Amino acid sequence: EAGKKIALRKGSWKYIQSSKEADKNKGAILFNLSTDIGEQNNVINKYPKVAAELKEILDAVVNAEKGIRSIPQVGIEPTSKL
Repeated sequence: EAGKKIALRKGSWKYIQSSKEADKNKGAILFNLSTDIGEQNNVINKYPKVAAELKEILDAVVNAEKGIRSIPQVGIEPTSKL
């Protein structure tokens, strides 16, 4: 699944990471949309605390989604895989 990215927006911040690199925190990008609507300037090194907070939120959402998908549905026959 190379090339897939996942993003989170909170206020004026937009955090994007490659799903393949999520555990390593490589390939992550942070934009401040209040000053950079065109998403031209990666400010992840300038705002590491903001990036860490958004990564934590994004990881929690991804993990929750995986947990929901892995719950067996008793008595329900799936028609397709998610």
